[in-house]
Amino acid sequence: MRTRTNRIHLIWGLGLLLTLSVGYFNQGIIALDDYSEGFARFIPAQNLSFQENADTSGIRLPFQSLFLLALSKLGLSLGLLQPLSQLRFVLMILGALVFFAHTYCAPRFFKTDREKTIALVLSSFYFILPLIYSRPLIENMSGAFVTLGAFFSYRFFEEG
Repeated sequence: MRTRTNRIHLIWGLGLLLTLSVGYFNQGIIALDDYSEGFARFIPAQNLSFQENADTSGIRLPFQSLFLLALSKLGLSLGLLQPLSQLRFVLMILGALVFFAHTYCAPRFFKTDREKTIALVLSSFYFILPLIYSRPLIENMSGAFVTLGAFFSYRFFEEG
């Protein structure tokens, strides 16, 4: 049992490290393809306000940009003054939050230890997931809540 727990922690830790490293190193077009509605609305944090951000959201709900701006402002309050540092911080935190939601839920949909381990490995290392986890798009951010909602609905109906 102890060996399995160590293996699970190792898989989880390596998956988180991979996700964080993608958030840190990938600032290219694939990470930031929604420029005008994406990172331009939360970087640099020192030049933007929550009110201005909400007022200029247009037809989109301001949740995404306000949440990302809050993360960017948190980075600023921690001493990250450069826009690239703020962007890396936001992508890493976003990636970690989505990673936590998916790796918490995925193994719990299965019964056997082997199935749970496979679900954790796929949630951590499936070839494109670390990139997807750290993208500042509404689809990615809402995916974590959809996953958590599906999991807790599943648990409700399973346990009665």
